[in-house]
Amino acid sequence: MAPWRVLAAVLLTACESGSPGQPIVVENEGRICVHGDPSVPGAQTFAANAPIHLAYQSQDECLSSSCTSDRSSACAASIDNGVIELSAVISWRDISRQQGACTADCVLLAAECTTAVLPAGTFEVRFGSGRMSLVIPSQHAAPPCIDAR
Repeated sequence: MAPWRVLAAVLLTACESGSPGQPIVVENEGRICVHGDPSVPGAQTFAANAPIHLAYQSQDECLSSSCTSDRSSACAASIDNGVIELSAVISWRDISRQQGACTADCVLLAAECTTAVLPAGTFEVRFGSGRMSLVIPSQHAAPPCIDAR
């Protein structure tokens, strides 16, 4: 093999071993809780002609802060014919090969989003494989949640 090809192969291998992997993407898995007012802990009131607020949190992805990069999360809600469809996506890059040892901390990714103003009525709320019914107006002792896996 020509000397320049050996050098090129060594440099290419060094660059590849130091680069982070492909992004890891998880969609519509985790937990979404529905809030009438996210600033109020505990009991939640859902009023007519007001939006609902959604708090998403990943469940199974406990990420080391030292061995992941480019962490992101987002959620969205769409409404059609009495159905509120929720979606959430999280992503990160695993850089553990570059770090060697990872810290034992646990980063859970979270996101918040809000629906449009909702009239009085009964809505089916969907997130991944999870479903629940939400009546507006209503009051709940705690924010209703959907777990999707």
